[in-house]
Amino acid sequence: YVLVGADLGSFVWRDGEGEPRAGEPDGIAQVDEFFPETTPLEGTYLRTFIPSDELFPTVGVTGSFRLGVRPSRLDLGDGALATVLNALAFRTTLDVREKTREADVFRVLAFDPSVLQGEGTLTGRFRVAQDVTLFPDVPDRGGRLSGDHLVSTSSLAAGAERRLSQAIRAEAYGPLARQFAGRVAVNAERRRSVSAAFASRTFDLRSLSVEPRLTWTPSERWVVSASAFLADRSDALAPEARPSGALVIRTPLDVRLTLADRLALTLRAERSDVRLRGGAGTGLALFELTEGRGAGVAYLWGASGEIGLSERLRATFTYDARAPSGIPVIQTVRMQVQALF
Repeated sequence: YVLVGADLGSFVWRDGEGEPRAGEPDGIAQVDEFFPETTPLEGTYLRTFIPSDELFPTVGVTGSFRLGVRPSRLDLGDGALATVLNALAFRTTLDVREKTREADVFRVLAFDPSVLQGEGTLTGRFRVAQDVTLFPDVPDRGGRLSGDHLVSTSSLAAGAERRLSQAIRAEAYGPLARQFAGRVAVNAERRRSVSAAFASRTFDLRSLSVEPRLTWTPSERWVVSASAFLADRSDALAPEARPSGALVIRTPLDVRLTLADRLALTLRAERSDVRLRGGAGTGLALFELTEGRGAGVAYLWGASGEIGLSERLRATFTYDARAPSGIPVIQTVRMQVQALF
């Protein structure tokens, strides 16, 4: 992790919040004490990988598959089943990436399952996703059912790390009144990480969440969105000293204002309440369990916009802030002026 400043960094160093060690915090940066940024521009460190002095042959392969099916574009007749299928759209995604020291190159190029993410793997990734969309031709109403399965492996100097991510999401949306639209989503998710070097980066999080949203559009210029997020998470690999689960309640509010080509402004605010079960704990496992907000009540707010100063001059700005429980307010801001000739 290299200190590069807020403009380029995406990780934050939190001294003493990694593995439990005597004398922490000690002012010494440890690999397990770096966390992804919670708000944009907060991170001041960039992660980079330094090659070792050991040379060995490797082989890499990448493959992807995309399939989209629209039954409405096929002649399925006028039956009841055809009517249902015509209202649906299907999309399948398959991605495979592998970099390995396997000596049998043919087996790697043939995507042999017994070789992918095996003992010789340096980096590997396998993802399969399936989406089913209801009324794909209607932009303001419909539904979606999606499933995602991702497995990745990384073998680094700090030890091997394997990750598993699985999610099933169902959502429905549509107009409720003349100026109101609603959306509700239910998500079941599992995120598992096993690190050979750090216990604080080993976890098995399972969560069930629901997220209703109400959008009010009083005019073409104004859009106001209010939502609630409720999630119950548990960690199947948590030891006694670490939280075994958490109840996460978030209430975000967004306001957008657009004035032709002169001004585009977005205001954001959120209150989050995270209630832990079990011990206090630190490390990446706690960060993932609480979505980077930490235990207790925290507030996030910010604004971003684009202003047309003239026909050739435009200014953009981004401001974000958060107030975690028991920690001073963290604020970041960036302003930029662009000239077009």
